[in-house]
Amino acid sequence: MNLPHLLQCARRAGWRPRTDGANFAVIADMALRRRLEQAGAQIEDILACPAAAHRAPPATPAADAATPVHPTLPFDHPPGAPAAPAHHGFTIGADLSAALRGLGAGDALPLLAACRLLLSHYDSARTIVLAMPVYGAADADWPHGARAPVALAWRSATLERSDDCHALLRRPLGAVAADGAANGAANGAANGVAAMLLDLPGLLPDVAGADAAPPSPATSPDTASGAQLALRMVPGASCLYACFEYDSARFSADTVARLATQLQVLLAALCQTPGRNVHEHWLLDAQQQCQLAAWNATAAVMPVADVHAAFARQARRTPHAAALRWAGTSISYAELEQRASLLAQRLRQAGVAAESIVGVCLERGPWLPIALLAILAVGGVYFPLDPSYPPQRLRLMLDDAAPVLVLSESGVLARQGATSAGWRDLEQAWPLPALALTPEPQKTAALTAPDRLAYLVYTSGSTGRPKGVAGTMKALANRLDWMHGRFPCQVGERCAQKTSIGFIDSLTEVLTPLLAGGTLSILAAHQTQDTDALWEALQTERIERLVLVPSLLRAMLDSAPAPLSHSLKLIVSSGEALPPPLAQQALRRLPGVTLLNLYGSSEVAGDVSFHPCQPGAASVPLGRPVANTALYLLDEQLRPVPPGAQGELYVAGAHLARGYLNRPGLTAERFIAAPFHLPFAGAGARLYRTGDLARQHADGSIEFCGRQDSQVKVNGVRIELGEIESALSALPGVRQALVLAHADARHGVQLTAYAAMAGDGDGGDDGGGGGGGDGNGGGAARLRAQLAERLPGHMLPAHFIILQRLPLLANGKIDRLALPAPSADGVPYAAPRNDDEAWLAGLWAQTLGRDRIGVDDDFFALGGHSLLAMQMLGKIRQRGRTATLHTLFEAPTVARLAAALNTSASAPHTLLQWD
Repeated sequence: MNLPHLLQCARRAGWRPRTDGANFAVIADMALRRRLEQAGAQIEDILACPAAAHRAPPATPAADAATPVHPTLPFDHPPGAPAAPAHHGFTIGADLSAALRGLGAGDALPLLAACRLLLSHYDSARTIVLAMPVYGAADADWPHGARAPVALAWRSATLERSDDCHALLRRPLGAVAADGAANGAANGAANGVAAMLLDLPGLLPDVAGADAAPPSPATSPDTASGAQLALRMVPGASCLYACFEYDSARFSADTVARLATQLQVLLAALCQTPGRNVHEHWLLDAQQQCQLAAWNATAAVMPVADVHAAFARQARRTPHAAALRWAGTSISYAELEQRASLLAQRLRQAGVAAESIVGVCLERGPWLPIALLAILAVGGVYFPLDPSYPPQRLRLMLDDAAPVLVLSESGVLARQGATSAGWRDLEQAWPLPALALTPEPQKTAALTAPDRLAYLVYTSGSTGRPKGVAGTMKALANRLDWMHGRFPCQVGERCAQKTSIGFIDSLTEVLTPLLAGGTLSILAAHQTQDTDALWEALQTERIERLVLVPSLLRAMLDSAPAPLSHSLKLIVSSGEALPPPLAQQALRRLPGVTLLNLYGSSEVAGDVSFHPCQPGAASVPLGRPVANTALYLLDEQLRPVPPGAQGELYVAGAHLARGYLNRPGLTAERFIAAPFHLPFAGAGARLYRTGDLARQHADGSIEFCGRQDSQVKVNGVRIELGEIESALSALPGVRQALVLAHADARHGVQLTAYAAMAGDGDGGDDGGGGGGGDGNGGGAARLRAQLAERLPGHMLPAHFIILQRLPLLANGKIDRLALPAPSADGVPYAAPRNDDEAWLAGLWAQTLGRDRIGVDDDFFALGGHSLLAMQMLGKIRQRGRTATLHTLFEAPTVARLAAALNTSASAPHTLLQWD
């Protein structure tokens, strides 16, 4: 980006070049290049001085540190394309320029204040960094005493919630230390986020300080800053001439033009209302407000909110079509409807009525859709309980939900030790064929009300206990109706059911084909425990529709057979962000497949936005809202942010849950009254606050930007770190606990638990003498085993690090940057002792990306997780051995797994008898 662009833009704006100091910026640019060429060796010496410039930035900044950060600019395109300099010139007219001078703060300070305000609309950070050229002394050799920019100054700018424009105009810029500036620049470059360069020659001549970083001799000051957006202004006779210089590979021309307009709006506001709070300025004009409303114009005819009735109608249309497939057998729609009606009859006899909560603790199999349809038929609330969860976890959920009864099966009852009179064994205590089906009674208003509860799904809770999301029938019916209308399932089309019963996706996975005449192919546990078995099941069952989290999609593509033959037509990706390279890999490897990215949560019936992925696309946005829903990006004052700006994502419309069971405070916090009129909602309309940060592109699509709390997603599962910390702190001997999430390219997001033990720690059996160690020794293994009794497997940290104490900052908070990184150094290397151990050690090394594996190394402590385990178990299965995820949890070292493989035999699968 070159300063002569300013002159070109100004000409187009209607002003003539002058021969006085107004044009000195152009002259200075040319002179700077000449001087840099002449002084190359000296500047190279200067650049070599600051060692901090080569220091790697911290992986995760401390939440408590007041470290300046680079603002997130409204990029239109992802990084990667070669830079393409462009410019947008504009003029700040005479009236506004005079008003700025009338503030008594000079021209520069209002411009600085407006720039700070502008950037604050595009980022939630309170403190940002601006890069500013530093000008040297006047030189007699230069025309009119012009000064050359010789270095860059890094300056921090802070906005407080209580600031008014007077305070903002008079608050000076803060200095950024040399190492902080270098780290900030490196961190910004690494994440595609850069500070804006602000160049005000002639307006702000003395910004420089001793910490200014010199520019590279091969570049201009803006590129040395890492900035991809620069604002330059020079004074004219009565106005200000301005130019945004930008990288058109990242910004569209419309976005930069909008920034120029918004900057002038803010400058005018500073002049007109200097006593107004800075956070009250709004950048949306009437045209943009209309555009936001148009993007949320999704109103459609609401479906009849009775899912079981919709299934019954489909059963009458296709009575002989296969509704379920399981273990090589099938059941027709007529049979499924009859068995669901028989079970519904039993539920009525047991006292289940409208909004009665009915627990379902079943393995994946035919009983699951039968129980679901029967509960919905009598107006009950479907409450899934994953039988793989620890008994203590299930007890927390049961105590909170207090179901009228729980439907289960003998194998689950034996494992869980469930002796309560409220549990019903569907295989033994309630044999359905013994019943005579009687006519279904006419449904009352309570059973057909659209806002009645339909499901109760528990998710991770930040307070240390899971929270139950109470979803409505209206939300569930609208989600299913939208999918059927937009991506219809055809009669006979085979859809896989593989998602764990405890997640909202399993609910829509079951019902989507059954309301449209499709066939639900239920995959057994052993068919989903390694990627090879899953590919085999997809081919054997000729699966056409499949729901996957991106982590599993990646694992499946990495282990896909060659040549790859498949019958897939639609893959739904949900649960976590879908990386663009992964989407493109899937579209290349699976020709003919529609890859659909969905976004949502249990609080909004699973999904509220969609985006069909396109070949060659550089991004995968969350997309557009589904029918009868609306998505809003709001600032802290609950006002819509302009396109390109970052805001918190709120959901409105038909998909909102009633709230959290028995948690009125949390419900009020997350489900808020709408602060403005909603297009298709009546009185009392609400917004669901997702906690996700996002921005909206010029085409209306929404891009996910991250979280603003401690919630993370691991392999597509939503996890509150506070719940794990609470469970860990409750273990005997744990004095203090902290759980952090970290990510790498190979393993994705993983959790690390830090525990300070009471007394002398763990007695030194963690391999670190109580002062450190990463989960390979007895102390960490003991914590993992104890935690596994309280939390499900997907919430167990991959690493456990035991410390004598957690490091603290001066303010008493935990110093997260001082915590040791997870490693595998706690256990001495022990070589394999036989062929089985040698083969397993080699397989682990290949799976985990390690040079070597010892027989006592722990798979999970080395970074292993369930998806990597699936890949590894597939290779074990190819060798003729049988192992499951449960086997690996019980035997997580090479030595123990080798012994388990030599002594175990595959367990037979119990099939449901239909006669």
